[in-house]
Amino acid sequence: MPYRYALQQGGAKYPCPACHQKRFVRYIDTSTGSHLASHVGRCDREDSCAYHLTPNEFFSREGITTKAPHATKPHKQKSAPQLPPSSIAPRILQATLAQYNSNNFCRWLCSIFGEQRAFEL
Repeated sequence: MPYRYALQQGGAKYPCPACHQKRFVRYIDTSTGSHLASHVGRCDREDSCAYHLTPNEFFSREGITTKAPHATKPHKQKSAPQLPPSSIAPRILQATLAQYNSNNFCRWLCSIFGEQRAFEL
C-alpha cells in the first residue's frame, strides 16, 4: 500500500463517535494491521454526519510527531519488449485487391467517394 495509514477494507463498520450510527470505518496501520484510536476514521454518512478524523489530524492533536501519512513513489513498470512490425504477404495482398470490385462494401465506397478516393480510404 502506498500510505502508512489507510481506511480499513472489507466492510467492517463501527459506531460513529459523532452520530453513533454503525457506519464508521476506522483507519489501520498498514505496516502492522492494527487500528489507530477508536475515534480515528470516517463516517460514511457524508450528507448528514460527515465526521472524518484523519491520522494526520489525530497525531497533530495528540502532539505526536511522525512521518506516517506520506505516500511512497510508485514503482516504474517495465515496458513490454518491442516487437517487429507485422505485414501481409504480398500474394495475399494481391488476391485481396483482385476481389476489390466484387466486394459490396468497396463498391458502396466507390459510389460515394469515387474509385480513387475509396481505394485511398
